Amino acid sequence: MRQALGMQEIIHRALESEFIQWLQRVFGYWIGRIGCAGVAAFQLVYSIWQKEWPPVITWLILFGCFFSAAFLAWRDEHRLIKLEHEKVNALEDRIKPRMQISGGRSVDKCFIHGNDFFFRARLEPLGIEPIHKVEAHITEIRRDGEPVELSEVAQLMMHPGCPTLPLLKHKVTGFIDIIKTDSNTQPVLALAWPYASLDANLVSSGHTYQIDIAVSSESAPTQTCTFVFTWNGDPFTSEFEMLKAT
Repeated sequence: MRQALGMQEIIHRALESEFIQWLQRVFGYWIGRIGCAGVAAFQLVYSIWQKEWPPVITWLILFGCFFSAAFLAWRDEHRLIKLEHEKVNALEDRIKPRMQISGGRSVDKCFIHGNDFFFRARLEPLGIEPIHKVEAHITEIRRDGEPVELSEVAQLMMHPGCPTLPLLKHKVTGFIDIIKTDSNTQPVLALAWPYASLDANLVSSGHTYQIDIAVSSESAPTQTCTFVFTWNGDPFTSEFEMLKAT
């Protein structure tokens, strides 16, 4: 089955090659203009010379040339329309706002150390149009694989210190603060607001936490990602990686 699909792909690419398309245009020109004109001229001369209708075979050849030329012209026009659609789709794909999420200790600017430590997710705008009002919410937390009960969807802080990022511009990277350290250099969830039902200090317990995050905005589809964090007492060696993004 795979070999058959591979052969179909090879044939499709061969038919779409520039050389084959050039041959089709040349062939269409000869059939549509030279072929039809030649057969029509032969029929005219034959009718005058023999004083009778041309043979049926010449009519069949004439109609065959005409329909072949029409088919090749339609195919060429269809190919041009397809190319235009592909260009339009590529342009729309380039312009429309969307994000790429990454993160982890090895990702640039996702681990910041100074007076405080920050563990962040990185947002890369892929489209030309800006993305408006970006927010991040924790949808689920698992401690050593077991779900932690959450009574509400907690919102995270966006860098630099705002619950909602007003605008994520083209070629300007954004960041979500997921975990930060407090005044005692202990890790806490970087929550945008205090939540009575969620203890921000739970990530300092030394357990392994998987944190599911939904990143939403007004102009781009919502995306989800999962981060794993394990605190071992040292910000420089504690585990912080992104597992997946969808």
